[in-house]
Amino acid sequence: MQVQDSVILCRGAERAEKIAGRASSPGQGTVKVLAEACLLRDQHGNYHGCFKLVCRAIIGLLGNAPHGLSSVLQGLSHVNGMSGLRRLLWRFSRSAELGLPSSALIAKTDWHSKLLANVKVLLAEIEKQYGYKISGTLGTKLKKTSLSDLPLANASVTHAPGFRVETVHQVKGESIGAVMYLAKKPHIEALLSGTGEEEGRIGYVAITRAKNLFWLAVPQACLKELKENLISAGFQERINHAVIGPT
Repeated sequence: MQVQDSVILCRGAERAEKIAGRASSPGQGTVKVLAEACLLRDQHGNYHGCFKLVCRAIIGLLGNAPHGLSSVLQGLSHVNGMSGLRRLLWRFSRSAELGLPSSALIAKTDWHSKLLANVKVLLAEIEKQYGYKISGTLGTKLKKTSLSDLPLANASVTHAPGFRVETVHQVKGESIGAVMYLAKKPHIEALLSGTGEEEGRIGYVAITRAKNLFWLAVPQACLKELKENLISAGFQERINHAVIGPT
């Protein structure tokens, strides 16, 4: 498997940031992803990294987008008819006026309000051209929680070398070659119980991101208790005590 087509998934943003060895960007949820994208563009000139984060964030807002659309738009695979949507997202990524606002703006007020307005326009255009609609209300998806009264540029984003590490929410809509899900006991129990509850649905999202290989990392403390049920569900134990799922 290629490193660039692999990911380690965590349930919480704090754990993902710690494992990745990177400083936390401001905001929460989708706003956090877009803030990191903005900082990559403005502080590091990394337009491609910015675009990839924008794809994840915007496609993650859509409730009826097809499976794997984010990966398609990032160029990891090819589907006819998506070039126009890719151009829309590239324009949003590049333009501080029409897309991601400048990181020089005050994060909690000017940056957030302009982000909200620009995303609203972008989503309206996506719905008009492709029929993909937002799941829920934009205001609840793009809250200003954890944004400060300082310019967004005052926050730092550092990227350590190695594997990509994300939360399950951040890879919604993607199709990735190899996935390792670092789960705690309650998350695994919910995963085994199916998709009737929210925790089970989150586990389902983690599993269905994987195209070829899925690893479930089980805490040593609960492996003995859960092993029989995991094997009954189709998993295979490996000697390093991680658990690999069927592909």
